[in-house]
Parts: sequence; structure tokens; C-alpha cells
Amino acid sequence: MRPTYLLAFLCLSLTTTAQSIRITGIIDGGLSGGTPKAVELYVTGTLDLDGYDLQVFSNANTEAGATTDLSGSYTDAFVYVLNNGNDDEFTTTFGTEGDFGNRIIGGVSVNGDDKVTLNRGGEVIDQTGGVIGVQEALYRDGFLYRVDNTGPDGAWIAENWAGGGDEPLDDVPAEDYPTVVPFGSFSAGEATPTITAAGNGDLAEPATDGGFTVALSEAAAADLTVTYSLSGTASIDEDYTDPSGGTLTVNAGATSATLLLEVIDDEEAEFVEAIILTLTGASDERFTLSGPAAINLLDDEPMGNHPDPRHPGTVAMPARS
Repeated sequence: MRPTYLLAFLCLSLTTTAQSIRITGIIDGGLSGGTPKAVELYVTGTLDLDGYDLQVFSNANTEAGATTDLSGSYTDAFVYVLNNGNDDEFTTTFGTEGDFGNRIIGGVSVNGDDKVTLNRGGEVIDQTGGVIGVQEALYRDGFLYRVDNTGPDGAWIAENWAGGGDEPLDDVPAEDYPTVVPFGSFSAGEATPTITAAGNGDLAEPATDGGFTVALSEAAAADLTVTYSLSGTASIDEDYTDPSGGTLTVNAGATSATLLLEVIDDEEAEFVEAIILTLTGASDERFTLSGPAAINLLDDEPMGNHPDPRHPGTVAMPARS
């Protein structure tokens, strides 16, 4: 092993997260009683909605007047949150076929100047209807619909929405709503599955092995082979060994695999060294690769009076084991 600079733990693991749900439409209908009133959500992938909720901010209020807890599990689907008592009116205008049958009944008695937020654990994931606290009728007796390939937005972003206007649905018969209101048409673009790497334990002399976790954003239908390279200040076959030899298999139906590296003990006193994993390829070309991840290799011999190569004439602090 060769002496190297003391390295703090490198947090180089790049993870990719994307919201799986967004608000894509809102309607304050022009039929009797201002019906139907509904909020359209779009779920990408498979998502359990337990823990999510919608809040309605009426007029210029800055506190929510109604909260609807969401529920159910959906996969690549539109979900419609309807106001209490509006189920029949929604059926009259949009029917029940396909995703129009995905319904949650709640308190979304929205008027054209009300704002709606989609939340989880108190965090705003998406918002429609305008700026909270500002009274502005953006969709009175009308609708707003999200522009394709936008969102979710943690605040109101006007350019990400189309529709609006004052009373555009007042003279539209119920049977013509599907041709005027574009519910069910939002496109989020094709989601690209990803492969990420993260540290899964440092190596430490004399006998503590460590490694990395390689994770898929979605399970592959067949065994998936991931190739990788190892670099850093620690030297392979001098400081540690890689039994996997540059390839790792994630089994069909699984979403992760562990790469185990084995430490080599020696009698040299050394600074903490780094092992960096870089993903280089995958047998399924649909998957994109994340950036690198890093772990440390910790020595167990005290540095004693060995000079610190970073500062000649000084003595380095011993590495922690």
C-alpha cells in the first residue's frame, strides 16, 4: 500500500428521484350548481396514495379550508378527486370508462379563484389555481390543464398551465365536455429507468469488508448485468480485492444487488484512502447510469512519527479504525 492524503468520506453518490404524482387539471364546471367540480391527478409508475392529500385555499385565504386525504394504489393512471355530491355530474360529462372510473370523493368544491395544493407530510408537491393569498379568478366556470412534460411544481407556475378564462363552459352542453376539457390527455414523456450506486459500508483493516449497493429504479424482467470500474487512492489487489471482477448481476424481479469488496490487511501505517465506484454499462439499454459513489478504506496501524506528505515536517493524525 502507498501513503496517500487523508481523505474525508466522499459523498459522491448521485441519486435520482422524481415525483410520481402531479396535478394535471382542475375544473369548475358550468352546469347547474357550477358542476362538475374535480381535480385531475396523474400517477407515473406505481404509487400508493396513502399519505398524500389535497388542500383547497378559497379566494384569497392563506389557510386551507378543506383537506381531502387520498388513498388507493394506481399505475400510470389518471385519478379524479371529485367534490362530495358531484359523482353523478362527473359521470354525465365524462363517463366512467377507463381512468374516469378512478375516483376519490372529497372536499374539492372549487370555484374559479380557489387554489389547490398536492401535499405529502406537510410538503407541497404541486399546486394549481393561482398564487395562494391572491384573489384572481383564473378559471371561473372553466378549467386549467397542465402543459405536457411539466411539473410537478412546488408553487404556482402560470406558464405550465393552459385553459382558464372567464366562464368558458357556461354554454357547453354536458355531452360536449370531453371535446372541450382535455382531461385524460396529459403526457409526462416516457420515464427512463435509472441505475444508481451508493456506499454500503467502509472497509477497515484488519478484517472489515465493505462495498456498494447498486439499485434500479424499477425491476427488470430478466437478469440485468451492470458493469463498473473502481478507482480512487486505494489500490485494487494491494489494498482490497474485488471478487465480482467488474460485473454485478441484479436478478430478475429484484431492484438492488450488493457489491462486496474485501480488505487486505498489511503492516503499513497509512492515511485514509478512498474507493470510487463508477457505473460503466448495463445489459438493458433502457436504463441510464448515475454518477459515482465512494467509500473509505481505514488503516489500523498508527501513523506514529510518519511525516504527513501534505505538510512536510509535520506529523499526521492516525486514521480512525
